Amino acid sequence: MPLINLKARLDQGISPLWVLLYLPVHYFVAQTTNYPNSYLFLRLVLLGLMTITLMLSHRISSIYTIFIGRWLQDRKDWMAAGACVLLVFAVHALTFHIFTFRKEDPSTYFEDAITAPINEEIVFRGVFLAAILPFFSRWPFGAVLLTSMMFVSCHDLTYSVWQVWVALTAQSLIYGFCYIWTGCVPLCILCHWLWNTLSFI
Repeated sequence: MPLINLKARLDQGISPLWVLLYLPVHYFVAQTTNYPNSYLFLRLVLLGLMTITLMLSHRISSIYTIFIGRWLQDRKDWMAAGACVLLVFAVHALTFHIFTFRKEDPSTYFEDAITAPINEEIVFRGVFLAAILPFFSRWPFGAVLLTSMMFVSCHDLTYSVWQVWVALTAQSLIYGFCYIWTGCVPLCILCHWLWNTLSFI
């Protein structure tokens, strides 16, 4: 059972309709454009629309839920955070040892290790997982699995080998568990940044 309060998440009301709105548009853009940062801009548009909509409906707490979730507060939170960080190190080392991935090009560090973690974690954990999680209160792993499938499918894997799919799935599961254990979006961003940074070393 996750440590965060699922009823509070449902009361804060991040609608799963945002997920249904975003995904078809994402897949359409993926099929029709070759612009390198189109996914980044598409997610920024989603977050902008959500923020404006929530502000107009006087639901400021939902905006906080999307971008922050909740801060780490007690010993259990910090232990869960430590476990997540250790999991990132262990799973990254394991996948890179088994699959022998190449190191990333240093010129893409800002885009891949700074911009992507912030953008993707706010959308996939702060919005998608927060919106879906209340409907999986008896089996939160189902929500983590579903959002992990969305996370992987929203990456451009046209020329990728199956090992990339495995690595993306593994890291997305870690970020999902990080969120259901702590509810802290910045921690998910930190773990994502750590994984991507390790890929440059």
